[in-house]
Amino acid sequence: MLSGHTDVVPVDGQPWTVDAFRLTEKDGRLYGRGAADMKGFLASVLAAVPRFLERELKLPVHLAFSYDEEVGCFGVRPMLAELEKRTHRPVLCLIGEPTALKPVLGHKGKLAMRCQVKGAPCHSAYAPYGVNAIRFNMRRV
Repeated sequence: MLSGHTDVVPVDGQPWTVDAFRLTEKDGRLYGRGAADMKGFLASVLAAVPRFLERELKLPVHLAFSYDEEVGCFGVRPMLAELEKRTHRPVLCLIGEPTALKPVLGHKGKLAMRCQVKGAPCHSAYAPYGVNAIRFNMRRV
C-alpha cells in the first residue's frame, strides 16, 4: 500500500515569499503548499498508476490517501475501517511522509496525554505552601 495524506497545514502566520497557492520554481527548487510534505509523493504515486496497470503484478498495489491529518488525523479511522472490509488487504505500507528526507523503517510512534494540575499560588518566599503547576508537570510521575 502506498499511503499519504492529502491536506496541508494552514498558511496563516507563515512568512511566505512566494504565492503559497501556486507551485513556484525559484533557484532550482519548487515552492508551494505541501511541496516538502506529502504532495510530491502523492503526485509520484498517481503518475505511476499507468505503469502498475500495464504490468502483471503478483500482489495488488493499494493506494490509501487520507484527509485531515494536519488537524487531528480524522481521515485515518474511516480509511482503516474500509481496509478491514477488503478481501485483499495490503501486506505492507509505504508512507510518503518525509522525515528529514531520509527513509525510516518503522514508526516513531505517538503518545497523547492530557494532564490537568491545579496549582496553589504563593510568593517564592513561601514556596513550600504553594504548588507550582509548571514545575509539577515537569516531574516524572
